[in-house]
Amino acid sequence: MTTRARRALALLTLAGATRVADAQSINEAGAQSLVLPLGARTVGIGGAAVAGQFGTESQLTNPAGLGFATSREIALLHGQDFFARRDLLGVVLPSRRLGTFAASGYLVNLAETPATDDFGNQIGTAYVRSVSAAASYASTVAHDFSFGLTYRVIQMRYDCSGTCTVPGAPVEDEPVRGTTSMVDLGAQYDFRKRVPIAVGAAVRHLGLRLQTKDADQADPLPTQLAVGARYDVTALARRVKDARLRVSADFVNGLGAGGADPAVHLGAEGTFRSMIALRGGWVQRTGDSGPSVGFGYQGKRLGFDVARQLSGFSVEVGDPPTYVALRYLF
Repeated sequence: MTTRARRALALLTLAGATRVADAQSINEAGAQSLVLPLGARTVGIGGAAVAGQFGTESQLTNPAGLGFATSREIALLHGQDFFARRDLLGVVLPSRRLGTFAASGYLVNLAETPATDDFGNQIGTAYVRSVSAAASYASTVAHDFSFGLTYRVIQMRYDCSGTCTVPGAPVEDEPVRGTTSMVDLGAQYDFRKRVPIAVGAAVRHLGLRLQTKDADQADPLPTQLAVGARYDVTALARRVKDARLRVSADFVNGLGAGGADPAVHLGAEGTFRSMIALRGGWVQRTGDSGPSVGFGYQGKRLGFDVARQLSGFSVEVGDPPTYVALRYLF
């Protein structure tokens, strides 16, 4: 997570429940929630997934990865740390003739804060959530080149049960809402016919600014340019039957006013018999670097993955970021 995102989300989590105080925090946190990591396979390899082909997770990293999908998939992704609890339900539907279609719904629970009066009595509960829906399309050309597009609508919601404004404000006060839309664009090229290398590039979160009611100003989206490559270490496959080692690297840089500092993502994934996967990764960026690890299993139909980040603010406060993914192939 970027330093800016961590700061915005921490302020939201720790802020009081008054609507006047929180509107701008909600606004900024809503935009920065887009860069919260999700997807156990992606997190396990340090986020180095721009050249990867990870089914539903490719909707979040590079939609071009969907173009190489060969199985229909239903997936549930879960992530949780100090800043937020997030859940995504997605479906991937590849077609040999038409390309690959994918859709998902994504819920980020940013805060659930008791609202109290001047005497410390709870008078309500404030809920701050980010809700989004996305649709993707990807297709391949000559089985080597893939391009993809994701269109996403996101709404920041400040909901209340009871009274969540300053003391004396009416219970019926209108909730805070803010909605915007964006696109992700991506491409991948697989050199597998010549060398075991694939490359990818994506522009993520390209869209209009997000503004909620009562916020002083609209907050720019954290638009990113990401480029990456992956390499299959064929020497291992020649020495160990049914084993594969894949290494990957990404470079991500922010674009425009909402962009973040550059980051380097490194990852490795070792698999055995295409069933058991061990993963490790590293993220290097200003103020927020560290390793991650992951494990995965893929049966004929059902698969699951788990991953954990081993450093960062959430780890320091005793709530290490944990990610789980369940997949069903059909």
